Amino acid sequence: HTDLLEQRIAWVGKVWLDRWAVSEEDAWDWATGTMRELLKRAEIQVVDVDGHPVAMLVTPSCFKAGMLLLPELQERLSTVLGPGRLLVAVPCWDVAYLLNERSSVLVQDLRRVVGRDFAAATRPVSTQILRLGAGKLESLS
Repeated sequence: HTDLLEQRIAWVGKVWLDRWAVSEEDAWDWATGTMRELLKRAEIQVVDVDGHPVAMLVTPSCFKAGMLLLPELQERLSTVLGPGRLLVAVPCWDVAYLLNERSSVLVQDLRRVVGRDFAAATRPVSTQILRLGAGKLESLS
């Protein structure tokens, strides 16, 4: 849940759902629908880094991380990054980097960029690089 300007985020738990008389399933369906609508308006910019495409998810929404598990995003990305599992980094609300796992030679450079973005961010998220595949995220060791 967020305010209209997406400046504050609150986690919605069972107490809130009970107060609103909304089931967890309905809340997930609503949230997924919202993420799909945000994704439709999001732009995917691709840059070439040493012969490897790196995508950036461009949207003013703070919910980039929420869009990562959508099959629609993975489908869109497969057309520009190629099929397969993806590596993902979301250092701050404003930035999400995505690349195909086959471009793992870029991981050290990506770690540096993510660390820099995270340190400079007014709204930092994470320095982790995650592997995305089959609708789930796992930490890249």
